Amino acid sequence: MPTVTSRIAVLLLALSSMLVAATALAQDWESLDQETRRVLPPFENEWEALDQPTRERLVAQARRWSAASPEQRAEAAERFARWQQLEQPQRDQLRERFRWFRNQPPERQRQLRRVFHRFRHLPPEERRALMRRFERMSDEQRQGFVEGLRINDRAANMRRFWERFSVEERREIRRIDRSLSEEQRMILRHRMRSARGDEREALMRRWINMSEEERREFLQPR
Repeated sequence: MPTVTSRIAVLLLALSSMLVAATALAQDWESLDQETRRVLPPFENEWEALDQPTRERLVAQARRWSAASPEQRAEAAERFARWQQLEQPQRDQLRERFRWFRNQPPERQRQLRRVFHRFRHLPPEERRALMRRFERMSDEQRQGFVEGLRINDRAANMRRFWERFSVEERREIRRIDRSLSEEQRMILRHRMRSARGDEREALMRRWINMSEEERREFLQPR
């Protein structure tokens, strides 16, 4: 007989499946490890009838639950309690949001996760206002909303990047940029975008200290 805790774990993990990548391979019930089976008893009798993606999702979620701290489990139980209080139309609306989320490209899902993280720390009234606004949006408007988030994130990343350079360094970068042709600027942007994180900063600092000849060589099409 599954415990209340295990039932909560299974249902919560199923509800949050939109945020979990399925990383485990599908397995027969008997080949699952003991801890995974302890979390998933409600699915034992129907396990053989489940398709592979569903099995993968449940196994990944069960392992995530097993690794959760007591605080994380308590938070999940609280979310489940709120779910139980919802009327059926509200649950249907949430499921529709989940389906919409899962239909988004991976990069857009990552952006939405970051937004959700920020959203959770807003004052309650602001959260409710944003939620009402999002609920009234059409699919097209939601796509535009997400695209706006992407642009804002890119702008914020660029601000953080340039803040790493001194005023003198930024002035030198602008001076060099004015001396470039449009084609050279395109090549430079491409090279910079191809670098990641600290590599991009190191490349920019190397660019500042290059001689004119080294810059011309660096900007040769490849």
